[in-house]
Parts: sequence; C-alpha cells; structure tokens
Amino acid sequence: MKTHAQHWCPECDQGWVERVSIAPMHQKGWLCAECEAFWPFASAKSIGSKPFVQFGVWAKEQGGDVVVER
Repeated sequence: MKTHAQHWCPECDQGWVERVSIAPMHQKGWLCAECEAFWPFASAKSIGSKPFVQFGVWAKEQGGDVVVER
C-alpha cells in the first residue's frame, strides 16, 4: 500500500522509493528497495527529475559505515 512517504521508482519501475534516514549522519534521502536508486538530501519532487546514485556507491563514498533507518 502506498503511503505519503512512498513513490513508485522511475528508474526500475519495480519498487517503491521510500524516505529514509541515514545513520550515524542523521541525513535524509529517498531509496528504492528494489534497485537501490538513491536520491540523497532530496525532496520528493527530485525523484525522477534529478540524477540518482546507487546507494552502495554513495555509502562507500561516505566511509561505508552507514545504516538505513526506515
């Protein structure tokens, strides 16, 4: 079921993009549970209209020690 914090992924067209918090940095972003497309620090309007990054690549760039909190 779709909630106000979910959007259908425009990249893979197979999963929901959900608002997540990234610990320990306390940063917010949007993450697709299926393809791991990630829009860091973005508003919901950015999903599909701005470039995404693969979450694994982004996490590695941040030092690799990140936790997704849904």
